[in-house]
Amino acid sequence: MLPLLGLLAQLQQGAFLGATTPPSGDTLGYWQQRVHYTIVATLDEPQTRLRSHATLVYVNNSPDTLREMFFHQYLNAFRQGSRWSASDEHENRERFQNLQEPNYGYERFTSAPVVGGTPVIVDYPGAPDSTVVHFKLPVPLAPHDSTRITFEWDARPSTVPRRQGRRGRTWDFAQWYPKVAVYDRVG
Repeated sequence: MLPLLGLLAQLQQGAFLGATTPPSGDTLGYWQQRVHYTIVATLDEPQTRLRSHATLVYVNNSPDTLREMFFHQYLNAFRQGSRWSASDEHENRERFQNLQEPNYGYERFTSAPVVGGTPVIVDYPGAPDSTVVHFKLPVPLAPHDSTRITFEWDARPSTVPRRQGRRGRTWDFAQWYPKVAVYDRVG
């Protein structure tokens, strides 16, 4: 373990810079987007799903005007058609690609997300993989402005445990809500 003074010296020299810090170590102009979720979720055991709705406040701390947003719906990796299934198949490994109802995992919107009071149309740019969802903002989001997004969705882990899963009355939810994709200096 480094003595405290040695650790401080290494920090000052930039030894522990994060991925968003430029190689020069210059953090002038550094920013991070800000998100705040309020989520209400109910487990519906007989229907093997989690029913949820949320409000997300997104603050654009970047110097850019945003015209679109991306979210991750990670539970969609645990079903047929996902990139993960394709990778498994390529490696002659079988986990998710042949799971049938009600055994595969999913995360899906049950109504159109609403951005600043306006419903938006979602698309999945990596289709048939549906782990990334995209939509255009009805009004561009200027630097240092914020918007409120509401959405409703169902989620269900697969019966094959891998970072998530379910068996009987045991539920392991990880990555179960639409997560805002990172937007930083590199896009």
